[in-house]
Amino acid sequence: PFEVQDRTFNSDDQLIKWMVDELTQDKIIGLFHGRMEFGPRALGSRSIIADPRVRNMRDRLNERVKHRESFRPFAASVLWEHQNDWFEGSFFSPSMEAVFEVKENMRQKIAGVVHVDHSCRIQSVVKDSQPFYWDLIEAFRKRTGVPMLINTSFNDCEPVVCSAQDAINCFSNCDMDHLVIGNRVFSRLRQSVSLSA
Repeated sequence: PFEVQDRTFNSDDQLIKWMVDELTQDKIIGLFHGRMEFGPRALGSRSIIADPRVRNMRDRLNERVKHRESFRPFAASVLWEHQNDWFEGSFFSPSMEAVFEVKENMRQKIAGVVHVDHSCRIQSVVKDSQPFYWDLIEAFRKRTGVPMLINTSFNDCEPVVCSAQDAINCFSNCDMDHLVIGNRVFSRLRQSVSLSA
């Protein structure tokens, strides 16, 4: 058992600002927002997201959330407008099915998504089709200079979550920091240890 804090944000702007604050503090967020996407990958509506700049984020996600082999890499959701600045010979890939080489001068900046062969599978994100997710990544870019987030499917050894109850069950059974359902946020409270003199 663990304690959960529950809060609701009044606007997407407030929610996005809070999410960026948490992502830049290395927090892992389960995102259940809007209609479920249709495709071979999670594309931002049923996703687990994290900061791609954090070198050991792959290991943390595999151990804490996905419970799978430690070498398994993670993909990135990238703002289409900035994609060619980061990847060699890339093209529009909205369904996260293409893998591109990360430009040499960018690899250290997004160490959490660069595979051993310097590649990364990506999802091209455009505002017209995914306004909330685009706004979130754009806010992250403005804060960090990095126009992408780690994106992995919202599941743990089971099919991708379909319902809010599925999302809550997954959140309860793995070690994410936060769960966003619409504009409502559930946060796992970490125990603080104080040493008395």
